[in-house]
Amino acid sequence: MIKSVLIGLGNIGMGYDSGDASESTFLSHAKSLFHHPEFDLICGVDIDKTSRLKFESLFKRPTYQTLNDIEINIYDIDLFVIAVPTKFHKSIIEQIFERHHPKVILCEKPLAYTDDDAQAIIDLCTDNECAVFVNYIRRSDPSAVEIKNLIDETCSTGNRLKGVCWYTKGFLHNGSHFYNLLEHWLGMAIDSKIINRNAQRVVYDEEPDVCIAFERGDIIFLSGREEFYSLYSIEILFDDKKLVYDSGGEEIYFTSVVPISDGAAGQTPSLSKKKTVIKSDLANYQMNVYKELAKFMRNEPYALCSGMEALHTVKSMNVVLSNFVSEI
Repeated sequence: MIKSVLIGLGNIGMGYDSGDASESTFLSHAKSLFHHPEFDLICGVDIDKTSRLKFESLFKRPTYQTLNDIEINIYDIDLFVIAVPTKFHKSIIEQIFERHHPKVILCEKPLAYTDDDAQAIIDLCTDNECAVFVNYIRRSDPSAVEIKNLIDETCSTGNRLKGVCWYTKGFLHNGSHFYNLLEHWLGMAIDSKIINRNAQRVVYDEEPDVCIAFERGDIIFLSGREEFYSLYSIEILFDDKKLVYDSGGEEIYFTSVVPISDGAAGQTPSLSKKKTVIKSDLANYQMNVYKELAKFMRNEPYALCSGMEALHTVKSMNVVLSNFVSEI
């Protein structure tokens, strides 16, 4: 059993599915760790007493107010899950290594807000021989693998793709979900151009409209307004189809070009109205992450975002943000 400690009992830590006792939906760390047969959820940590009492009631496990309160042998914890606000990631990881020697850390996204903090986290984990992964949940969804294979096949001949990504609630905070996913599909970002700065509506973050040139395609990121509604979608144009990744990945499909019939000279090809669906499993997004993490622990191939990949995402996105500050 992989002995696990959960730090942070908020929404992603526990709240998103705390009212759902079924085993058909897994949206939080706590419920996923509790039900996965290869993980042993030892305890939870949170400064909020109400959250601790709720965790104890739901999972019959002890809780602690701080990491220093944990009375467990330093070598007895395999995994720490960090589900606290981004600005606390580095300090929490420093505290972990002061008293514990885990094999793995799973950290919420983004890894950090600054390059220095993100690099420091990677260095800390490397120095302590601890693997680190970042909870970009869509990287572990089966649909991400299918889409990457589709893009790999298309781009093998040198074709470049283009598309649009809509996001809300912060370029780093939520936009990084899709920036990281697009890096996985299209390769590293090599250039960017700011279209609009937009008003700052999120603390510690910005919401620019920006065109990103990845190695294998160009994507325009456009920000919506979370106070009106959440919006997370990607559309990518291929030569013979259009891929739609909608509702954050809950609805994924492509429409293909309709062949022009013989004798129909002068007609322009069009996209079919028929949707070819790519199945996703976002109702179990957090459990899928732990399934992949279990594979890593068994030394099997896995689908997770590594700490180094997440570090590159932070650095690349901060280059974009620094460029638009310099353009103002």
